[in-house]
Amino acid sequence: MRNIILSLAFGSITILVSAQSRTAQVAERIDELRTSGASFRTAQLFTGAPRSAATDALWDRTITSATVLQLNTSGCGTLLLESPDRIAFELPYASGTIILDLERVSILADDFTVVQASTGGT
Repeated sequence: MRNIILSLAFGSITILVSAQSRTAQVAERIDELRTSGASFRTAQLFTGAPRSAATDALWDRTITSATVLQLNTSGCGTLLLESPDRIAFELPYASGTIILDLERVSILADDFTVVQASTGGT
């Protein structure tokens, strides 16, 4: 039992360190793009929804503070049609706007395949 707990703890620490390393790589990449003058398509897909008794009641027992957002569906359609490689995604927040810089990347290797376990087929 002790070995299982130690293994789980070690595995959790390894995953956290690995995730932090990748996060740093992503941040460095975005900084490089910004520094080199790469353009980011501004995307404002959400607007802040006005507070109401109904929305406050939804969060009352679970969250102490929340910003409720409304999706701009026409903006989503435009963004999908344009399909930019880089987006500066703006999210309204109580104290201002949070900008999330995103870059399109392929998360799969060129030779990636999926094998169906039941048939062995791809």
